Amino acid sequence: MISLYIAGDSVLHRCPAAVKLIVSLAVATVLVIPHLSWWVIAACGALCAIWYAMSGLGPHVFARQLWSAWWVVAFTVVVQVFFVPWQTTALNAVRVLELVMIANLVTLTTRTEDMLDTVLAALRPLRRFGVNPDRIGLLCALTISAIPLINRNVRIVREANQARGGHGGVTAWAVPLLVLILKQSDELADALDSRGL
Repeated sequence: MISLYIAGDSVLHRCPAAVKLIVSLAVATVLVIPHLSWWVIAACGALCAIWYAMSGLGPHVFARQLWSAWWVVAFTVVVQVFFVPWQTTALNAVRVLELVMIANLVTLTTRTEDMLDTVLAALRPLRRFGVNPDRIGLLCALTISAIPLINRNVRIVREANQARGGHGGVTAWAVPLLVLILKQSDELADALDSRGL
C-alpha cells in the first residue's frame, strides 16, 4: 500500500491511531450534518488549522495540502452552484475542504499499518457474526489513503506539466493523471491478488 506518512515526533505523531481516527470521525460526522451553522463550520476549520500547527509538518505542508484539495472543492462548487444559493454552496465547499484536510492530516501523521491495525481491532468482535474484519480493515485503510494520494498525483502531474511550459490546457495534465491513477490501481490490484485478497 502506498503511504503518505511523513515521519515526525509531534504530539499528533505520537497520538494513538485510534484516538486520531475517532476524533476525525467525530468531526466529520458534525461536518456532514445538514443545515449546519456557519460558526460550527468555522470552529471546525480553526480546529483543523490548530491540528496542522500541532503536527509540526510546517506551513509549507499545510499550504500544499490546501492547494492540492482545490479540485475537490471546485467539483463541489460546480455540482451545487446552479441548484442552491451561493451562500450554501460556499459553506458546503468549506465543509468539503475541511473534511479533505482532516483526512490528509490523519494520513500524513499516521502509519498506514497503524490505521489498519486499529480498524482490525475494532472489527474483530464482529467475526462471530460472519464479518471478515481483515477485508473491511483493508478497505477502510485504502479509503483513508485515497484522497490524499489522488491529491499528490494531481500535484505531481501539474508540476510536471508546468515544468514543460504548461501548454495544452486541462487535457495536458488530466490524461497523464488518469494514466497514473490507473497504473497505481493495477499495482494495488496485483499486490492484493498476490496476497489472496
